[in-house]
Amino acid sequence: MHEISLVRNIFRTLEAEFNQEELDKINQIDLKVGLLSNVEPILMQNAFDAVTQAEQRFLDTKLKVKVMPIIIKCELCGDVSEVKNYS
Repeated sequence: MHEISLVRNIFRTLEAEFNQEELDKINQIDLKVGLLSNVEPILMQNAFDAVTQAEQRFLDTKLKVKVMPIIIKCELCGDVSEVKNYS
């Protein structure tokens, strides 16, 4: 389950960018993931819950995961469209 390592990387990034006072004010993490990233929102939430409980960090912080669609652009005509029914 690579989601646990992703959550730990998010925490490390936050801790590298913000001081403790700023970290204490974080109440929600908004995460956008691409459809091709193979990140399942429910698994990411489960990993987030497990890591926060195990490491006793970000306990009062919520995680919001938004899956972004696959967008393609034709270089010839400039048309932009969404890939649907990707498997």
